[in-house]
Formats: sequence, structure tokens, C-alpha cells
Amino acid sequence: MPTILALDEGTTGTTALVIGPDGAVLGRGYREIPQHFPAPGHVEHDPEILFHATVAAARASRAGSAGASAAKSGLVEATGRRGPARRRSPCWG
Repeated sequence: MPTILALDEGTTGTTALVIGPDGAVLGRGYREIPQHFPAPGHVEHDPEILFHATVAAARASRAGSAGASAAKSGLVEATGRRGPARRRSPCWG
């Protein structure tokens, strides 16, 4: 049966839902994301922790296939090579 993995990267956590062809939720996973506040009104996430939380939430939902949508945005600086991100990701919505 075809399914869709829906990912919601919120400010405080990552939710993964497995949606069936009829729109029913077949599985759900959630992982909290620690927040960093470098200045008043600013929120940042560690990209590596964000990635691992997303993978863990997806695994917890027992997903079969993937799709993505975003209502909030963040930015991760690419270094052009494999390795850890250079800094935390600023978030805005």
C-alpha cells in the first residue's frame, strides 16, 4: 500500500506522520528539539540534532515513503563537503 511520510519541523519538536491512501494516519513519531536563544527574539537549532530528531521521528512513525511541506523556515550553511554544520540554524516562521 502506498503511503506518504509527512514531516513537521516545529520550533520545539519534529513530528512525522505516515498517511495512507485514504488520508488516515497510520503512524506517528515525535522527537523534541532543544532550542538556543542567542538574543531576545532569536531562536536557533543545532542542524545535526535537528537531522537526528527528524530521522528518529520518521523511524518511530514506521514510514514507507516520503513527501515534504514547510510552514516555517530555517537555514543551514553548506560547506561544500561532508562534515558537521558550521553553526546552529536560525529559525523563523
